Amino acid sequence: MFKQNIVNILYFELDAYWEVSTLKEYTLTVFQKNGEKLLDDTFEAANDYEAKEKGSQILKEKGFTDYTHRCTSPAGKLLLFHS
Repeated sequence: MFKQNIVNILYFELDAYWEVSTLKEYTLTVFQKNGEKLLDDTFEAANDYEAKEKGSQILKEKGFTDYTHRCTSPAGKLLLFHS
């Protein structure tokens, strides 16, 4: 756990260094078991680490943490996933 936190912090610092002023658009989608979309939102973040944190916070606020969900970067990278 400690090692992972250090890795996340270093990743965040390096990513923030390279992308200081550029916000990117990330997509957060939540599904019901039958495939119906419950949420299909976009939000801005400075980097993937920040987007993962923001996506997790949105899921908690809206009560969707236990639903099937994904958060993707503009490059198509999967940042969050739960099925």
